[in-house]
Amino acid sequence: MSIGPQDPTDWTSDATWSERERNLFPELSFDLNGPQQPAVIAYTSAYSNPAQVSTANWVLQTTRNSSGGAANYTTRAVIVNRKYEVITKLGPNDFTLGQQYSLDYARIGMQPNELYRLYYVVYTTSGLIYKGHGDIRYSR
Repeated sequence: MSIGPQDPTDWTSDATWSERERNLFPELSFDLNGPQQPAVIAYTSAYSNPAQVSTANWVLQTTRNSSGGAANYTTRAVIVNRKYEVITKLGPNDFTLGQQYSLDYARIGMQPNELYRLYYVVYTTSGLIYKGHGDIRYSR
């Protein structure tokens, strides 16, 4: 269930990233502003874990290919603060249909009531599949 104001640019495909945003992924050698395959991604979302105040889950779900099978993907993500300082990096993680991350805000070093942004890239050995961002914040 959504909590707080909604931003329609969160948890969806980003068409282009600035140089500052592309520089968050220096290890990737393909064009991060290249063509994407948004139909591959069924959904991505982040939601708080009601059992633990300072944790959340981020889920990335792909669709099956036209033959009903599942392709292999890799994901990388970076959480930054308002100054684009890297708080933590996630991945690379290989997955088939879905990938779920548990984010322990306190362990990562995030401060309560501060806004952070998670940038993510999904790719294969052929290059970019999907990229986007989502804003996150936790309250005590």
